[in-house]
Amino acid sequence: MALSTLAVLLVSSTMSRADLLSWGWRLPFVASGVGRARVVDAAEGPRDAGVPPFAVAGTVVRRPIAELLRRQPKVLLACVS
Repeated sequence: MALSTLAVLLVSSTMSRADLLSWGWRLPFVASGVGRARVVDAAEGPRDAGVPPFAVAGTVVRRPIAELLRRQPKVLLACVS
């Protein structure tokens, strides 16, 4: 909560009111999305270059999003919330 308040204060104090209302209000949201993506990427660790993308048990998945929804709905919900 404190970080979000700090982000809004920083953006609102460095921009004119017109700029803030037209496009500046998006900056804290973009920054939080980038930050979350970096945390998730760091938690996954280094990727193995020998494994093909969307591989499950040695086979390539035809519909990776459907596979994700079917196998790990709680993880997906945690990532988007």
